[in-house]
Amino acid sequence: MATFRTPGSPERRPRGPPLPVLLSAVLFLLAGSAGAYTLDCGRIPFCTSCVPRRIGTVTRLVCVGCSSGYAVGATGRTCVCAAGFFWDEALGTCSACNSGSWCPGGDADLMGPRYPCGTNMTTTTNYARYEGQCVPQPGCGMTAEGTMAAPCDVGFYSYGLERKRCTRCPRTFTTASAGAASKWKCACPPGYRYADESAVPCGFGSYKAGVDFNTVCTPCATGLTTPTGTAGAASDCRLARPGYRVVKSGDAVTGAAACGKGFYSAGGDTEACSACPNGTTTITSLATKPADCRAAPGYGYSSGAVAACGYGYFKSSLANVPCSSCGSGLLTPTEAASSYEDCFIPSGWGAVVLSYDDPVTMTGSRCAGGTYGTADPIFGPRSSSYACQKCPLYMTTADTDPSLTTEQQATVVNGGSVSCLTQPAYGFNSTAGLAYRCTDGTYSEGYARDPCASCPGNMTTADTDPSLTAQQQAAVLNAAASACATLPGYGFNSTAGTAYRCTDGTYSEGFTREPCASCPAGTTTADTDLNTGSGACIAI
Repeated sequence: MATFRTPGSPERRPRGPPLPVLLSAVLFLLAGSAGAYTLDCGRIPFCTSCVPRRIGTVTRLVCVGCSSGYAVGATGRTCVCAAGFFWDEALGTCSACNSGSWCPGGDADLMGPRYPCGTNMTTTTNYARYEGQCVPQPGCGMTAEGTMAAPCDVGFYSYGLERKRCTRCPRTFTTASAGAASKWKCACPPGYRYADESAVPCGFGSYKAGVDFNTVCTPCATGLTTPTGTAGAASDCRLARPGYRVVKSGDAVTGAAACGKGFYSAGGDTEACSACPNGTTTITSLATKPADCRAAPGYGYSSGAVAACGYGYFKSSLANVPCSSCGSGLLTPTEAASSYEDCFIPSGWGAVVLSYDDPVTMTGSRCAGGTYGTADPIFGPRSSSYACQKCPLYMTTADTDPSLTTEQQATVVNGGSVSCLTQPAYGFNSTAGLAYRCTDGTYSEGYARDPCASCPGNMTTADTDPSLTAQQQAAVLNAAASACATLPGYGFNSTAGTAYRCTDGTYSEGFTREPCASCPAGTTTADTDLNTGSGACIAI
Protein backbone atom coordinates (compact mmCIF):
# COMPACT_ATOMS: atom_id res chain seq x y z
CA MET A 1 0.00 0.00 0.00
CA ALA A 2 1.29 3.45 -0.89
CA THR A 3 2.30 5.91 1.84
CA PHE A 4 1.17 9.56 1.67
CA ARG A 5 2.48 12.50 3.59
CA THR A 6 2.93 16.22 3.15
CA PRO A 7 6.27 17.94 3.37
CA GLY A 8 7.42 18.16 6.96
CA SER A 9 4.68 15.86 8.26
CA PRO A 10 5.40 12.60 10.11
CA GLU A 11 5.04 9.44 8.20
CA ARG A 12 1.44 8.20 8.18
CA ARG A 13 1.13 4.48 8.14
CA PRO A 14 -1.83 2.77 6.59
CA ARG A 15 -4.62 2.00 9.12
CA GLY A 16 -6.84 -1.04 9.06
CA PRO A 17 -10.36 -1.38 10.51
CA PRO A 18 -10.74 -0.41 14.24
CA LEU A 19 -10.20 -3.17 16.79
CA PRO A 20 -13.82 -3.21 18.01
CA VAL A 21 -14.93 -3.74 14.47
CA LEU A 22 -12.43 -6.50 13.99
CA LEU A 23 -13.51 -8.09 17.31
CA SER A 24 -17.13 -7.96 16.32
CA ALA A 25 -16.24 -9.44 12.94
CA VAL A 26 -14.25 -12.23 14.55
CA LEU A 27 -17.08 -13.01 16.93
CA PHE A 28 -19.51 -12.96 14.05
CA LEU A 29 -17.32 -15.33 12.03
CA LEU A 30 -16.95 -17.60 15.02
CA ALA A 31 -20.67 -17.60 15.56
CA GLY A 32 -21.20 -18.32 11.88
CA SER A 33 -18.73 -21.17 11.81
CA ALA A 34 -19.40 -22.77 15.16
CA GLY A 35 -23.06 -21.80 15.45
CA ALA A 36 -22.54 -20.03 18.89
CA TYR A 37 -19.90 -18.56 21.18
CA THR A 38 -19.58 -17.92 24.98
CA LEU A 39 -18.75 -14.53 26.65
CA ASP A 40 -16.73 -14.49 29.92
CA CYS A 41 -19.29 -12.55 32.10
CA GLY A 42 -17.50 -13.73 35.26
CA ARG A 43 -14.91 -11.04 34.62
CA ILE A 44 -17.58 -8.72 36.21
CA PRO A 45 -18.15 -9.97 39.82
CA PHE A 46 -21.66 -11.36 40.44
CA CYS A 47 -22.62 -10.74 36.79
CA THR A 48 -24.66 -13.58 35.24
CA SER A 49 -25.41 -12.13 31.82
CA CYS A 50 -23.46 -9.69 29.63
CA VAL A 51 -23.15 -8.41 26.06
CA PRO A 52 -20.39 -6.66 24.09
CA ARG A 53 -21.06 -2.97 23.69
CA ARG A 54 -19.05 -0.23 22.03
CA ILE A 55 -18.15 2.42 24.63
CA GLY A 56 -16.50 5.33 22.83
CA THR A 57 -13.84 3.72 20.61
CA VAL A 58 -13.65 0.56 22.70
CA THR A 59 -15.91 -2.48 22.75
CA ARG A 60 -16.35 -3.85 26.28
CA LEU A 61 -18.41 -6.47 28.01
CA VAL A 62 -21.46 -4.83 29.66
CA CYS A 63 -23.41 -6.65 32.39
CA VAL A 64 -27.12 -6.89 31.82
CA GLY A 65 -28.01 -9.33 34.62
CA CYS A 66 -26.64 -9.96 38.14
CA SER A 67 -27.02 -12.63 40.79
CA SER A 68 -30.04 -12.56 43.13
CA GLY A 69 -29.75 -9.65 45.57
CA TYR A 70 -27.65 -7.64 43.11
CA ALA A 71 -28.40 -5.04 40.48
CA VAL A 72 -26.42 -3.76 37.49
CA GLY A 73 -24.42 -0.68 38.36
CA ALA A 74 -24.85 2.63 36.57
CA THR A 75 -21.94 1.96 34.17
CA GLY A 76 -22.88 -1.64 33.49
CA ARG A 77 -19.38 -2.63 34.54
CA THR A 78 -20.31 -3.60 38.12
CA CYS A 79 -22.96 -5.42 40.09
CA VAL A 80 -24.01 -3.62 43.28
CA CYS A 81 -26.46 -4.53 46.05
CA ALA A 82 -30.05 -4.24 44.90
CA ALA A 83 -32.51 -2.05 46.82
CA GLY A 84 -33.58 -3.96 49.93
CA PHE A 85 -30.08 -5.51 50.31
CA PHE A 86 -26.83 -4.25 51.87
CA TRP A 87 -23.19 -5.21 51.54
CA ASP A 88 -22.29 -7.56 54.39
CA GLU A 89 -18.57 -7.13 54.94
CA ALA A 90 -18.38 -10.19 57.16
CA LEU A 91 -19.91 -12.46 54.52
CA GLY A 92 -18.60 -10.60 51.51
CA THR A 93 -21.99 -10.62 49.83
CA CYS A 94 -25.25 -8.65 49.59
CA SER A 95 -27.64 -9.72 52.34
CA ALA A 96 -31.29 -8.89 53.11
CA CYS A 97 -31.71 -5.50 54.78
CA ASN A 98 -33.61 -7.07 57.73
CA SER A 99 -36.38 -5.57 59.90
CA GLY A 100 -35.80 -2.10 61.37
CA SER A 101 -33.52 -0.90 58.56
CA TRP A 102 -33.84 0.34 54.99
CA CYS A 103 -31.38 -0.20 52.14
CA PRO A 104 -31.56 2.02 49.02
CA GLY A 105 -29.13 -0.22 47.07
CA GLY A 106 -25.63 0.47 45.82
CA ASP A 107 -24.40 3.27 43.59
CA ALA A 108 -21.15 4.50 42.16
CA ASP A 109 -19.80 5.29 45.64
CA LEU A 110 -21.27 2.63 47.92
CA MET A 111 -21.63 -1.06 47.26
CA GLY A 112 -24.79 -1.28 49.39
CA PRO A 113 -25.40 0.93 52.46
CA ARG A 114 -27.86 0.13 55.25
CA TYR A 115 -29.60 2.78 57.39
CA PRO A 116 -31.48 2.22 60.66
CA CYS A 117 -35.08 3.39 61.00
CA GLY A 118 -35.81 6.26 63.43
CA THR A 119 -36.39 5.85 67.16
CA ASN A 120 -39.22 3.43 68.02
CA MET A 121 -39.66 2.50 64.32
CA THR A 122 -39.39 -0.75 62.38
CA THR A 123 -40.32 -2.19 58.98
CA THR A 124 -42.91 -4.69 57.84
CA THR A 125 -40.43 -6.41 55.50
CA ASN A 126 -36.81 -7.53 55.58
CA TYR A 127 -36.27 -5.80 52.26
CA ALA A 128 -37.18 -2.13 52.91
CA ARG A 129 -35.86 -0.02 50.06
CA TYR A 130 -36.52 3.55 51.28
CA GLU A 131 -37.02 5.41 54.56
CA GLY A 132 -40.76 5.82 53.95
CA GLN A 133 -41.12 2.08 54.60
CA CYS A 134 -40.13 2.68 58.24
CA VAL A 135 -43.26 2.61 60.42
CA PRO A 136 -43.92 3.03 64.18
CA GLN A 137 -43.64 0.01 66.40
CA PRO A 138 -46.91 -1.13 68.08
CA GLY A 139 -47.76 1.25 70.92
CA CYS A 140 -45.95 4.14 69.21
CA GLY A 141 -47.03 6.91 66.86
CA MET A 142 -45.31 9.25 64.43
CA THR A 143 -43.91 12.48 65.82
CA ALA A 144 -44.26 15.87 64.16
CA GLU A 145 -40.76 15.59 62.67
CA GLY A 146 -41.89 12.60 60.61
CA THR A 147 -38.60 10.68 61.01
CA MET A 148 -39.18 8.98 64.34
CA ALA A 149 -41.92 7.67 66.63
CA ALA A 150 -42.69 8.04 70.33
CA PRO A 151 -44.66 5.87 72.78
CA CYS A 152 -48.34 6.82 72.93
CA ASP A 153 -49.26 8.96 75.92
CA VAL A 154 -51.70 7.70 78.53
CA GLY A 155 -55.16 7.88 76.97
CA PHE A 156 -53.88 7.09 73.45
CA TYR A 157 -53.12 3.89 71.55
CA SER A 158 -51.57 2.72 68.28
CA TYR A 159 -51.49 -0.63 66.54
CA GLY A 160 -48.32 0.57 64.88
CA LEU A 161 -46.92 -0.55 61.49
CA GLU A 162 -48.50 2.50 59.82
CA ARG A 163 -47.10 5.99 59.49
CA LYS A 164 -49.78 7.53 61.71
CA ARG A 165 -49.94 9.33 64.99
CA CYS A 166 -51.41 7.75 68.13
CA THR A 167 -55.22 7.67 68.37
CA ARG A 168 -57.04 9.11 71.38
CA CYS A 169 -59.14 6.62 73.34
CA PRO A 170 -62.89 7.03 72.64
CA ARG A 171 -65.19 8.97 74.95
CA THR A 172 -63.70 9.38 78.44
CA PHE A 173 -61.72 6.12 78.33
CA THR A 174 -58.00 6.01 79.05
CA THR A 175 -55.13 3.52 79.30
CA ALA A 176 -53.35 2.15 82.33
CA SER A 177 -49.97 3.29 81.05
CA ALA A 178 -48.20 4.84 78.09
CA GLY A 179 -47.45 2.79 74.99
CA ALA A 180 -50.84 1.11 74.53
CA ALA A 181 -50.79 -1.02 71.36
CA SER A 182 -54.50 -1.71 71.03
CA LYS A 183 -57.87 0.05 71.29
CA TRP A 184 -58.85 -2.64 73.77
CA LYS A 185 -56.33 -1.23 76.21
CA CYS A 186 -58.74 1.73 76.57
CA ALA A 187 -61.03 1.36 79.60
CA CYS A 188 -62.69 3.37 82.36
CA PRO A 189 -60.14 5.44 84.31
CA PRO A 190 -59.93 5.37 88.11
CA GLY A 191 -62.98 7.09 89.60
CA TYR A 192 -65.24 6.04 86.68
CA ARG A 193 -67.50 3.04 86.16
CA TYR A 194 -68.67 1.43 82.92
CA ALA A 195 -72.26 2.20 81.86
CA ASP A 196 -73.95 2.51 78.46
CA GLU A 197 -70.64 1.95 76.65
CA SER A 198 -69.16 5.00 78.38
CA ALA A 199 -67.13 5.90 81.45
CA VAL A 200 -69.40 7.50 84.07
CA PRO A 201 -68.08 9.31 87.21
CA CYS A 202 -68.52 7.35 90.43
CA GLY A 203 -69.98 10.43 92.13
CA PHE A 204 -69.23 11.91 95.54
CA GLY A 205 -69.01 9.37 98.36
CA SER A 206 -67.73 6.42 96.32
CA TYR A 207 -64.54 5.38 94.54
CA LYS A 208 -63.07 2.90 92.05
CA ALA A 209 -59.41 2.02 91.55
CA GLY A 210 -57.77 0.77 88.36
CA VAL A 211 -58.41 1.06 84.63
CA ASP A 212 -61.13 -1.50 83.87
CA PHE A 213 -64.72 -2.10 82.86
CA ASN A 214 -66.22 -2.53 86.35
CA THR A 215 -69.80 -1.30 86.53
CA VAL A 216 -69.99 -0.62 90.29
CA CYS A 217 -68.07 1.86 92.49
CA THR A 218 -67.38 1.20 96.17
CA PRO A 219 -69.22 3.47 98.69
CA CYS A 220 -67.29 5.24 101.46
CA ALA A 221 -67.89 4.34 105.11
CA THR A 222 -70.81 6.00 106.93
CA GLY A 223 -70.28 9.73 107.40
CA LEU A 224 -67.41 9.96 104.91
CA THR A 225 -67.30 11.30 101.38
CA THR A 226 -64.76 12.22 98.71
CA PRO A 227 -63.42 15.62 97.61
CA THR A 228 -64.46 14.93 93.99
CA GLY A 229 -66.90 12.76 92.11
CA THR A 230 -64.06 10.81 90.47
CA ALA A 231 -62.21 9.33 93.44
CA GLY A 232 -59.81 6.54 92.51
CA ALA A 233 -58.86 5.04 95.88
CA ALA A 234 -60.29 4.19 99.31
CA SER A 235 -57.93 6.79 100.78
CA ASP A 236 -59.94 9.45 98.92
CA CYS A 237 -62.74 8.88 101.44
CA ARG A 238 -61.15 11.43 103.73
CA LEU A 239 -63.79 14.15 104.16
CA ALA A 240 -66.73 14.17 106.56
CA ARG A 241 -70.24 14.52 105.23
CA PRO A 242 -72.26 17.51 106.56
CA GLY A 243 -73.30 16.79 110.16
CA TYR A 244 -70.21 14.65 110.79
CA ARG A 245 -66.57 15.11 111.79
CA VAL A 246 -63.60 12.99 110.69
CA VAL A 247 -61.86 10.56 113.05
CA LYS A 248 -58.13 10.21 112.54
CA SER A 249 -55.29 7.97 113.59
CA GLY A 250 -52.23 10.11 113.12
CA ASP A 251 -52.72 11.76 109.75
CA ALA A 252 -54.93 9.00 108.36
CA VAL A 253 -58.74 9.28 108.37
CA THR A 254 -60.21 6.10 109.88
CA GLY A 255 -63.91 7.01 110.07
CA ALA A 256 -66.49 9.67 110.92
CA ALA A 257 -68.57 10.62 113.99
CA ALA A 258 -71.97 12.37 114.08
CA CYS A 259 -72.33 15.89 115.55
CA GLY A 260 -74.54 15.91 118.65
CA LYS A 261 -77.31 18.32 119.60
CA GLY A 262 -76.04 21.89 119.95
CA PHE A 263 -73.26 21.27 117.46
CA TYR A 264 -72.99 21.46 113.68
CA SER A 265 -70.54 20.70 110.93
CA ALA A 266 -70.46 21.54 107.26
CA GLY A 267 -68.28 18.49 106.73
CA GLY A 268 -64.88 18.52 105.09
CA ASP A 269 -61.66 17.76 106.94
CA THR A 270 -62.80 19.10 110.33
CA GLU A 271 -61.98 16.94 113.35
CA ALA A 272 -64.41 18.74 115.67
CA CYS A 273 -68.01 19.82 115.33
CA SER A 274 -68.64 23.53 115.96
CA ALA A 275 -70.66 24.53 119.01
CA CYS A 276 -73.62 26.80 118.42
CA PRO A 277 -72.56 30.33 119.43
CA ASN A 278 -73.87 32.47 122.25
CA GLY A 279 -75.82 29.72 124.01
CA THR A 280 -77.96 28.76 121.03
CA THR A 281 -78.63 25.14 120.18
CA THR A 282 -80.00 22.87 117.44
CA ILE A 283 -83.27 20.98 117.33
CA THR A 284 -81.63 17.63 116.47
CA SER A 285 -78.21 16.08 115.97
CA LEU A 286 -76.44 16.05 112.58
CA ALA A 287 -76.84 19.82 112.19
CA THR A 288 -74.98 20.97 109.12
CA LYS A 289 -74.82 24.76 109.31
CA PRO A 290 -74.96 27.74 111.68
CA ALA A 291 -78.49 28.49 110.46
CA ASP A 292 -79.59 25.36 112.35
CA CYS A 293 -78.78 27.28 115.53
CA ARG A 294 -81.20 29.89 116.85
CA ALA A 295 -79.47 33.28 116.91
CA ALA A 296 -79.86 35.70 119.85
CA PRO A 297 -80.38 39.51 119.59
CA GLY A 298 -77.13 41.12 118.54
CA TYR A 299 -76.23 38.03 116.54
CA GLY A 300 -77.23 37.43 112.95
CA TYR A 301 -77.24 34.78 110.27
CA SER A 302 -75.03 35.84 107.39
CA SER A 303 -73.24 33.90 104.67
CA GLY A 304 -74.05 30.57 106.29
CA ALA A 305 -72.75 31.49 109.76
CA VAL A 306 -74.08 32.84 113.06
CA ALA A 307 -71.88 35.68 114.21
CA ALA A 308 -72.01 38.83 116.31
CA CYS A 309 -73.28 41.87 114.43
CA GLY A 310 -70.28 43.88 113.35
CA TYR A 311 -69.69 47.56 113.99
CA GLY A 312 -72.45 49.57 112.33
CA TYR A 313 -74.97 46.68 112.43
CA PHE A 314 -77.64 45.54 114.90
CA LYS A 315 -80.31 42.84 115.33
CA SER A 316 -83.11 42.94 117.88
CA SER A 317 -84.98 39.72 117.03
CA LEU A 318 -84.44 36.08 118.05
CA ALA A 319 -84.30 34.61 114.55
CA ASN A 320 -81.96 33.37 111.87
CA VAL A 321 -81.92 36.59 109.88
CA PRO A 322 -79.01 38.86 108.95
CA CYS A 323 -78.02 41.84 111.04
CA SER A 324 -79.41 45.18 109.86
CA SER A 325 -77.19 48.04 108.86
CA CYS A 326 -77.41 51.22 110.90
CA GLY A 327 -76.93 53.02 107.61
CA SER A 328 -73.94 53.87 105.47
CA GLY A 329 -71.41 55.72 107.60
CA LEU A 330 -73.17 55.06 110.93
CA LEU A 331 -71.43 53.05 113.65
CA THR A 332 -72.10 51.26 116.94
CA PRO A 333 -69.98 51.51 120.12
CA THR A 334 -69.38 47.75 120.16
CA GLU A 335 -70.15 44.61 118.22
CA ALA A 336 -73.34 42.62 118.90
CA ALA A 337 -75.56 45.74 119.05
CA SER A 338 -79.18 44.74 119.76
CA SER A 339 -81.03 48.00 119.00
CA TYR A 340 -81.09 50.86 116.52
CA GLU A 341 -80.56 53.13 119.50
CA ASP A 342 -76.99 51.79 119.59
CA CYS A 343 -76.35 53.33 116.16
CA PHE A 344 -74.70 56.75 116.06
CA ILE A 345 -73.36 59.37 113.67
CA PRO A 346 -69.60 59.77 114.37
CA SER A 347 -68.11 63.14 115.19
CA GLY A 348 -67.20 64.99 112.01
CA TRP A 349 -69.77 63.11 109.94
CA GLY A 350 -73.16 64.10 108.59
CA ALA A 351 -76.22 61.97 107.77
CA VAL A 352 -79.54 62.26 105.98
CA VAL A 353 -82.72 60.12 106.08
CA LEU A 354 -83.35 57.78 103.15
CA SER A 355 -86.47 56.14 104.55
CA TYR A 356 -88.65 56.79 107.60
CA ASP A 357 -89.61 53.12 107.96
CA ASP A 358 -89.15 51.53 111.37
CA PRO A 359 -86.29 51.55 111.98
CA VAL A 360 -85.40 54.68 110.04
CA THR A 361 -82.84 54.25 107.24
CA MET A 362 -80.05 56.83 107.12
CA THR A 363 -76.84 57.29 105.19
CA GLY A 364 -73.81 59.14 106.51
CA SER A 365 -70.58 60.43 105.09
CA ARG A 366 -67.42 62.07 106.31
CA CYS A 367 -67.63 65.85 106.15
CA ALA A 368 -64.69 67.22 104.20
CA GLY A 369 -63.63 69.85 101.67
CA GLY A 370 -64.89 72.88 103.57
CA THR A 371 -67.81 71.20 105.36
CA TYR A 372 -68.24 70.06 108.97
CA GLY A 373 -70.42 67.58 110.82
CA THR A 374 -71.67 66.96 114.31
CA ALA A 375 -69.29 67.87 117.12
CA ASP A 376 -70.41 64.93 119.30
CA PRO A 377 -71.77 61.48 118.33
CA ILE A 378 -75.55 61.42 117.78
CA PHE A 379 -77.22 58.15 118.87
CA GLY A 380 -80.43 56.86 117.29
CA PRO A 381 -80.66 59.67 114.71
CA ARG A 382 -84.04 60.00 113.00
CA SER A 383 -83.92 63.27 111.05
CA SER A 384 -81.97 65.01 108.29
CA SER A 385 -80.85 67.86 110.55
CA TYR A 386 -77.47 66.19 110.84
CA ALA A 387 -76.29 66.76 107.27
CA CYS A 388 -72.80 68.17 106.69
CA GLN A 389 -72.75 71.99 106.94
CA LYS A 390 -70.76 74.31 104.69
CA CYS A 391 -68.15 76.59 106.28
CA PRO A 392 -68.70 80.40 106.06
CA LEU A 393 -67.42 82.33 103.03
CA TYR A 394 -63.62 82.31 102.61
CA MET A 395 -63.27 79.53 105.15
CA THR A 396 -62.42 75.84 104.64
CA THR A 397 -61.30 72.82 106.65
CA ALA A 398 -57.85 71.39 107.45
CA ASP A 399 -58.28 68.42 105.14
CA THR A 400 -57.79 70.84 102.20
CA ASP A 401 -54.46 72.15 103.54
CA PRO A 402 -51.89 71.37 100.80
CA SER A 403 -49.09 71.32 103.39
CA LEU A 404 -50.56 68.08 104.79
CA THR A 405 -49.95 64.67 103.25
CA THR A 406 -52.86 62.71 101.84
CA GLU A 407 -52.70 60.43 104.88
CA GLN A 408 -52.79 63.44 107.25
CA GLN A 409 -55.72 64.98 105.39
CA ALA A 410 -57.63 61.69 105.68
CA THR A 411 -57.32 61.75 109.48
CA VAL A 412 -58.82 65.24 109.91
CA VAL A 413 -62.14 65.21 111.78
CA ASN A 414 -64.30 68.22 110.96
CA GLY A 415 -66.52 68.11 114.05
CA GLY A 416 -68.46 71.32 114.60
CA SER A 417 -68.06 74.82 113.20
CA VAL A 418 -64.74 75.22 115.04
CA SER A 419 -63.28 73.00 112.30
CA CYS A 420 -63.71 75.85 109.82
CA LEU A 421 -60.45 77.72 109.21
CA THR A 422 -59.65 80.78 107.13
CA GLN A 423 -58.43 80.43 103.58
CA PRO A 424 -54.97 81.90 102.78
CA ALA A 425 -55.09 85.78 102.61
CA TYR A 426 -58.01 85.93 105.07
CA GLY A 427 -58.13 86.59 108.80
CA PHE A 428 -60.73 85.47 111.34
CA ASN A 429 -63.13 87.76 113.20
CA SER A 430 -63.84 85.77 116.36
CA THR A 431 -66.72 88.02 117.35
CA ALA A 432 -68.64 87.59 114.12
CA GLY A 433 -67.27 84.10 113.46
CA LEU A 434 -66.49 85.14 109.88
CA ALA A 435 -63.43 85.60 107.65
CA TYR A 436 -62.24 88.94 106.26
CA ARG A 437 -59.66 89.82 103.60
CA CYS A 438 -56.13 90.84 104.71
CA THR A 439 -55.22 94.27 103.23
CA ASP A 440 -53.17 97.42 103.95
CA GLY A 441 -50.01 95.74 105.16
CA THR A 442 -51.50 92.59 106.67
CA TYR A 443 -51.43 88.95 105.57
CA SER A 444 -52.49 85.43 106.54
CA GLU A 445 -51.25 81.99 105.51
CA GLY A 446 -54.72 80.63 106.29
CA TYR A 447 -55.81 77.33 107.85
CA ALA A 448 -56.20 79.05 111.20
CA ARG A 449 -58.74 81.00 113.25
CA ASP A 450 -56.48 84.05 113.84
CA PRO A 451 -56.70 87.68 112.69
CA CYS A 452 -54.53 88.91 109.82
CA ALA A 453 -50.89 89.41 110.82
CA SER A 454 -49.20 92.81 110.29
CA CYS A 455 -46.18 93.21 108.03
CA PRO A 456 -42.88 94.19 109.76
CA GLY A 457 -42.06 97.90 110.25
CA ASN A 458 -41.69 100.01 107.10
CA MET A 459 -43.24 97.24 105.01
CA THR A 460 -46.67 97.01 103.42
CA THR A 461 -48.53 94.87 100.83
CA ALA A 462 -48.98 95.24 97.07
CA ASP A 463 -52.65 96.22 97.41
CA THR A 464 -51.40 99.66 98.65
CA ASP A 465 -49.11 100.21 95.63
CA PRO A 466 -50.36 103.47 94.00
CA SER A 467 -48.95 102.34 90.65
CA LEU A 468 -51.65 99.62 90.48
CA THR A 469 -55.20 100.24 89.38
CA ALA A 470 -58.01 99.67 91.84
CA GLN A 471 -58.90 96.46 90.00
CA GLN A 472 -55.31 95.21 90.25
CA GLN A 473 -55.17 96.10 93.94
CA ALA A 474 -58.40 94.17 94.55
CA ALA A 475 -56.92 91.06 92.91
CA VAL A 476 -53.94 90.98 95.32
CA LEU A 477 -54.11 88.16 97.87
CA ASN A 478 -51.78 88.53 100.84
CA ALA A 479 -51.46 84.82 101.54
CA ALA A 480 -48.05 84.71 103.27
CA ALA A 481 -45.35 86.84 104.88
CA SER A 482 -43.74 86.97 101.46
CA ALA A 483 -46.64 89.26 100.43
CA CYS A 484 -45.01 92.01 102.55
CA ALA A 485 -42.87 94.44 100.53
CA THR A 486 -40.78 97.48 101.50
CA LEU A 487 -42.16 101.00 101.57
CA PRO A 488 -40.51 103.53 99.18
CA GLY A 489 -37.14 104.61 100.58
CA TYR A 490 -36.52 101.24 102.28
CA GLY A 491 -34.61 98.14 101.24
CA PHE A 492 -35.15 94.52 102.29
CA ASN A 493 -32.77 92.48 104.45
CA SER A 494 -33.49 88.93 103.30
CA THR A 495 -31.55 87.44 106.20
CA ALA A 496 -33.46 89.27 108.91
CA GLY A 497 -36.68 89.48 106.90
CA THR A 498 -37.02 93.20 107.81
CA ALA A 499 -36.79 96.60 106.08
CA TYR A 500 -34.01 99.18 106.52
CA ARG A 501 -33.76 102.82 105.38
CA CYS A 502 -31.81 103.60 102.17
CA THR A 503 -28.94 106.09 102.95
CA ASP A 504 -25.42 106.99 101.84
CA GLY A 505 -26.00 106.98 98.10
CA THR A 506 -28.73 104.30 97.93
CA TYR A 507 -32.43 104.43 97.16
CA SER A 508 -35.55 102.27 96.67
CA GLU A 509 -38.88 102.85 94.95
CA GLY A 510 -40.46 100.34 97.38
CA PHE A 511 -43.04 97.58 96.92
CA THR A 512 -40.26 95.04 96.52
CA ARG A 513 -38.22 92.58 98.57
CA GLU A 514 -34.87 93.76 97.17
CA PRO A 515 -31.98 95.64 98.87
CA CYS A 516 -31.54 99.40 98.32
CA ALA A 517 -30.13 100.27 94.88
CA SER A 518 -26.87 102.28 94.58
CA CYS A 519 -26.80 105.74 92.95
CA PRO A 520 -24.86 106.11 89.68
CA ALA A 521 -21.13 106.83 89.93
CA GLY A 522 -20.37 110.43 90.89
CA THR A 523 -23.67 110.89 92.73
CA THR A 524 -24.95 110.40 96.26
CA THR A 525 -27.97 111.23 98.40
CA ALA A 526 -28.66 114.12 100.75
CA ASP A 527 -30.47 111.76 103.18
CA THR A 528 -32.60 114.66 104.38
CA ASP A 529 -35.71 112.87 103.10
CA LEU A 530 -36.51 109.28 102.16
CA ASN A 531 -34.60 108.21 99.06
CA THR A 532 -37.63 106.91 97.18
CA GLY A 533 -36.19 106.83 93.70
CA SER A 534 -33.19 107.60 91.50
CA GLY A 535 -34.20 111.27 91.65
CA ALA A 536 -32.77 111.32 95.18
CA CYS A 537 -29.26 110.89 93.73
CA ILE A 538 -27.36 114.23 93.38
CA ALA A 539 -23.93 115.09 92.04
CA ILE A 540 -21.08 115.01 94.52
